Amino acid sequence: TTMSDDITVIDGYFPDWIIDDVGNYLATDFPFFYNNTPYGDYSKARFWGNTVIRDNEFTNETPWYWFFAYFNECIIKDICKDLPLTHVHRLLVNAQNPGHTSQTHTDFNRPATSIIYHAYGEDGDTTFANGERVAFKKGRIIVFSSLLEHDGEPPTNDIRISLGAICPHQGVHFS
Repeated sequence: TTMSDDITVIDGYFPDWIIDDVGNYLATDFPFFYNNTPYGDYSKARFWGNTVIRDNEFTNETPWYWFFAYFNECIIKDICKDLPLTHVHRLLVNAQNPGHTSQTHTDFNRPATSIIYHAYGEDGDTTFANGERVAFKKGRIIVFSSLLEHDGEPPTNDIRISLGAICPHQGVHFS
């Protein structure tokens, strides 16, 4: 389902057993701390979170989990196969508690694609500076330009967990 020219929303990509497995693992067994932040500025840290993949390789900072590698491959080989992506620069696990307000931000300042996966929670919409908003739904995938300003609203209860991938376009190099 395409929401606009700038934002694509995909529901039903993964079967329920994957959605449940990922949500349960991230909500119960996954360690959260601040090690991801826009442009390396920790004064702007917007979520609890962990970088799990950097440049298609697992980091040493978090435990290996099968879905991270699978999602990485789905992005490159299927979900975004028609886009000029070179690789997944980073895959983050983000978490927010009620009242944990994020900042409106871009994911990168050069051509790249962002992919958000709503992994666990009941609410906490993804909002865009252009006025569009995507309701939180477990298993939902959102694809958009990394240049679009956006944020994740905090949940009203429990926790909101999402995965965020950033993929540079051909000819674009991240430092």
